[in-house]
Amino acid sequence: MNLIKITLISFVLAMSGIKVSQAQNVPCSYKQYSKDIISEARRNISQSESRIRQNSQDFPAYLQLARSLSTLCQTEKSLEQYKYVTNFSDDPQLLAEAYIGMGYVWYRQNELEKALLAFNSAIQSVNEEGDLAANAYMGIGQTLEKQNKREEAILAYRKSLAIRESDTRMSSYFELISALRKQGRFEEAIQIYKQELNKTPDDWSALHNYANLLFRLGRYSEVESLFKEQISRNPKSSKYVDSYMRLGHVLFRQGKHTAAFEAYKTGVALFQPGGTDKCVPGELSLFQPTFHSELLVNHGFYDLAILLCRKEEVTFPEGASHANYIGEILLKQKKYQEAIEEFKRAIEIKPSNQKAIYNLKATELLLEKLQQN
Repeated sequence: MNLIKITLISFVLAMSGIKVSQAQNVPCSYKQYSKDIISEARRNISQSESRIRQNSQDFPAYLQLARSLSTLCQTEKSLEQYKYVTNFSDDPQLLAEAYIGMGYVWYRQNELEKALLAFNSAIQSVNEEGDLAANAYMGIGQTLEKQNKREEAILAYRKSLAIRESDTRMSSYFELISALRKQGRFEEAIQIYKQELNKTPDDWSALHNYANLLFRLGRYSEVESLFKEQISRNPKSSKYVDSYMRLGHVLFRQGKHTAAFEAYKTGVALFQPGGTDKCVPGELSLFQPTFHSELLVNHGFYDLAILLCRKEEVTFPEGASHANYIGEILLKQKKYQEAIEEFKRAIEIKPSNQKAIYNLKATELLLEKLQQN
């Protein structure tokens, strides 16, 4: 695609309806980002502006500046940088990146027709080839979903997946599967998972999302087979800890309590401390002691839950939450004195731990009443 055609598209984008300034009516808050991301955006702005002062044709610097400005909700300034690239660069890759960036700015501002035009311009600039075209098709799919054009969105996601490079396919097929699931087209979603796992059998994210979908559909025997097949490759490998734990969960759901206990037991035994997830109530990840310890407690496997937490405590020895949670498990077992010791340990680690303080007082009162009777 030549520079004249690209510049013409830029002109059409600039003249197509609502002015960019009107987009300020759509709320934007960079407070959703962490302090680190905000600080990095500000550093990138400073670095990019310095590079541009040295070389006004440093188009990658304009793109970095545009992305960072967008992160900080400086929408108009961000679009100005993207437009500069589309107007003056003749590099197809840079043009595609700029159009995709513009598309997502307008997407967030709910200027959806302009977003679609930008994403299509990105696709044309790279002749519908490569990951940038795949990213643009994904942007089209997301925009069409926002317009409630779900069938068209699914077609866009399929195009994205079809041209995506093999090692970067995950984002495209997750968007496609998400769209299919929203429409209740579960069998189609399952077939895509199967296709992807045939290509990359150790794709952990795909495997566990596939298992979660089957689980929610009540197809427990298929989930059981899925994890057993994976574990069979190397039954003593610590990398299959999560699979053992999830296998235990689905076995328990089927009433296979003895088999479930054995799967959990193996998983806990193979678990090597050193991860980033604490053994306290929280969000599910690929392997999180929190999630699995809660399952163990819910299934009545208290000792295994405590063992899992104690192993994880090696990673977070300063965490009062471990001791408090272990105390709560012991409390469920009516091991009151042991629970009291854990609550005291939690308070010793962190004197301001209000939950542990409350648990300690409540347990001591309960034990006193039981001893009086």
